[in-house]
Amino acid sequence: MKNLSVAIAMSALGFFASAALAQEVKGQVTAVEGEGRTVVIDGGTKVAISASGTKIVIKNAPGTRADIVAGMTCTADAAKATTITCD
Repeated sequence: MKNLSVAIAMSALGFFASAALAQEVKGQVTAVEGEGRTVVIDGGTKVAISASGTKIVIKNAPGTRADIVAGMTCTADAAKATTITCD
């Protein structure tokens, strides 16, 4: 019974963690850290950008992490982005 309670608690924790990661992030880039590996949106929300696992779109064209600079307005699909689009 104890193992079942632990399994249920872990499942619930995983559900809430994945729901938090799945929220869209939109705003102005205020900082770019670690050679573009992390983009800070609106001074607080950090978005992880993968060179191979994140689709990067800059002004409707394919881009790279190096193309993302402070001042751009970007929308990321999650805090660990699989897609980020910037203007």
